Amino acid sequence: TYSDNATFDGATTLTSGTGGISFGGSLTGPVATSDLTVSAGTGDFSVGGATTNVNNLNVTSAANVTFTGALTAAGNLDIAATGDISAGNTVSVSNLNITSATNVTFTGAVTATGDVDIAATGDISAANTVNVSNLTVASAADVTFTGAVSATGNVDVTNSGDLTFTGVLSAANLDATTTGNVSAVNVSNAISGTTTFTVGGNVDYKEAGSILLGAATIGGLA
Repeated sequence: TYSDNATFDGATTLTSGTGGISFGGSLTGPVATSDLTVSAGTGDFSVGGATTNVNNLNVTSAANVTFTGALTAAGNLDIAATGDISAGNTVSVSNLNITSATNVTFTGAVTATGDVDIAATGDISAANTVNVSNLTVASAADVTFTGAVSATGNVDVTNSGDLTFTGVLSAANLDATTTGNVSAVNVSNAISGTTTFTVGGNVDYKEAGSILLGAATIGGLA
């Protein structure tokens, strides 16, 4: 556990057996070309301040991963954790890949110049805007996007709970497969291609583009 700010001088690997790794302050690299690899073992990994000035950031943990401050990486962010993953501030990366997580929570805006891929056994939620190239989400529970979601490519969601888009949704194509209900009532004609739903519950959807539906009850079409 480091209670203060931490700075590393170059490409760095941090490893812990059972105790986890925690930074109370910020985590800063020397240049945006330096990679940081973290293996927290069976413990948590957490950063209380901002994480900046790194290239690729790779984190593995058999517990929880928490970024309280803003997270900025010039390269890719890869996280594999069996516990919860949360980002309490903005996330800005090239590509984002999250696997093996329980619940995934983004409080701040998520921006990726490339793709975002998220796989979780629990809930996945984004409370702010999401701006990406392609967005692929797989969850065994609920998926909720409260802020606007903008993808220059495709949005593909597969989940076993409810799927909710509260903010404006824009993408080339939208493909959603869920056993629950789908709510996307603020699409604003922004899907330039096709919208495909395969659902087990109800669909509440508003958009002027083409709609291809599996077995479903349809409400709120405009």
